[in-house]
Amino acid sequence: MQFQKSYHPNGVKKEEGYLLNGKKEGLWRFWYENEGKKQEGYYREGYRNGLWQMWYQRQTGENQHMCCEGNFEKGKRVGRWTFFHQDGRYFYIIECDRVFCLCG
Repeated sequence: MQFQKSYHPNGVKKEEGYLLNGKKEGLWRFWYENEGKKQEGYYREGYRNGLWQMWYQRQTGENQHMCCEGNFEKGKRVGRWTFFHQDGRYFYIIECDRVFCLCG
């Protein structure tokens, strides 16, 4: 596997993770241009696969809060996805079956 890292034009790290045969593999992390976390999760054979977490973009002086978390299977949302308000409070849950997502 080959470690891959790229940067935003302002020099802040944009993404990092591993490539296997030219495809994303394993844990990948992504950042906003203001250095806040954007998302992180796992790839398998170039597809999002496994747990993913995503965050709202942080404004100067604010704490950063999670936007949502859930699982992917071969690039499609599966199972329970939990969403949060920008202030970190619970918002809603959806259930996904690779084709449809239903609010619950």
